[in-house]
Amino acid sequence: VATDGHRLHLAPLPVAVTQPLLLPAEGAGTLNRILNKGEQVILAQAGEVLRAKVGPYQLDIRLSDKKFPPYNQVIPNQDNQPTHIQVQAKLLSKALTRVSRLTCDKRLKLRINGSITMTTWESEEGAAEIEVPVSRSNHEGEDLHIGFDAPYLQQAVAKGVEEVELGFAGELDPLRVDQVGGRVAVIMP
Repeated sequence: VATDGHRLHLAPLPVAVTQPLLLPAEGAGTLNRILNKGEQVILAQAGEVLRAKVGPYQLDIRLSDKKFPPYNQVIPNQDNQPTHIQVQAKLLSKALTRVSRLTCDKRLKLRINGSITMTTWESEEGAAEIEVPVSRSNHEGEDLHIGFDAPYLQQAVAKGVEEVELGFAGELDPLRVDQVGGRVAVIMP
């Protein structure tokens, strides 16, 4: 689990971890950068230090002794989200990239009405509106309007994933992004 108060990412590990490992943000950021440098990751813990070996890189991170927040309370239950939309990840990422280019603060608005329409937030660079084709939608009723930071939404879509399911409740409720393999992302509007 990784979180910063605006977004949360949850992904299962291929092996069981016997105890929680809380990494400081700086160490987690460095680890994230080197994870792209190799295919195999070797983790070892010695006391308060986590060693990560990825390809030619080795990183030692001092673990935090603080308690991780109860992240399960932040993840919306799918049953409490009346709107579920399935969309191809490539189409969503492409639309996010295109709309993001036209806004200096990277904020965008989504209009959900059985499909997804992305528009730029107030921008001096110009305006854009892109409709993202959806594979499946159960949306009924009035349009739902909700705003997000485009980079947060872009990061929620894992590379190599074919489809994602977006779960919406209301304009002030978090967005739940479900992907194959048990990956879940939560983004605050």
